[in-house]
Amino acid sequence: MNDTIFIVPYSHIDWGWGYYLGDSIKDICKVNSRIVLEALKILEEYPRYRWTGLDKVYTFFSFWIDYPELRDKLKSYIKDGRIDIACGMVSTPHLLGIASTYCGGESFIRNIIYGRRFLEKMLGFGFKNIVLQLNDVTGMFSQLPQIALKCGYRFLKFERPFKLYNELKFPMNFYWQSPDGSKILCNRTPYGSAWKPNRYKDFEESKKDFLEQVKKYINFSNHGYILFYQGGDWDPPYRELVKFVEEWNKRNL
Repeated sequence: MNDTIFIVPYSHIDWGWGYYLGDSIKDICKVNSRIVLEALKILEEYPRYRWTGLDKVYTFFSFWIDYPELRDKLKSYIKDGRIDIACGMVSTPHLLGIASTYCGGESFIRNIIYGRRFLEKMLGFGFKNIVLQLNDVTGMFSQLPQIALKCGYRFLKFERPFKLYNELKFPMNFYWQSPDGSKILCNRTPYGSAWKPNRYKDFEESKKDFLEQVKKYINFSNHGYILFYQGGDWDPPYRELVKFVEEWNKRNL
């Protein structure tokens, strides 16, 4: 196949949907920290690996408190661009009311600004997020491109409501224009949790399923490029994904 596929490993630390992890916020923090810890191990083992799972201050903060001895390592991966803090907000908008349409404009902007300031204070250096990742956020509003650009973002990634977009034959990549004329390059992606290593007995079975996913979505791409996010709610990073991609490239698929 001649299409170009990009796979971004991520973990959606869903603080608004973690009740099944335990009785308190401490249980959520423990699982969160284990996920970040596993990501650091894989990053050390595979120099080409990248990960985006620190999508808000809460996610960052709990690991920062639990593993102070690993702060320098975490900071170095962020500096080198191997860990992306994604949107970098205090909380993703659905924590303020299930969807960004229920989040006031000022609250949304303060969420971005305060999150960035807080992270920069802990890290000890400035960083620039250029991709606004709204993982698992269901609602959008017409001025989002305008606000995102003014806050320093250049790209927007989201996925919901994915089924509806598919039914409307909506492209995977497009420019979204606000009422003021501001335009931002967007990528909508599948949610990402379809591929997990324990679902396949070998590479051939995994390849077959992945090709079916590619064929399903490539027709929605305008440029022969397709972006997949591999992960989901509380999904850990997988070494098996690295091995799968290496074998895929080795076979020139």
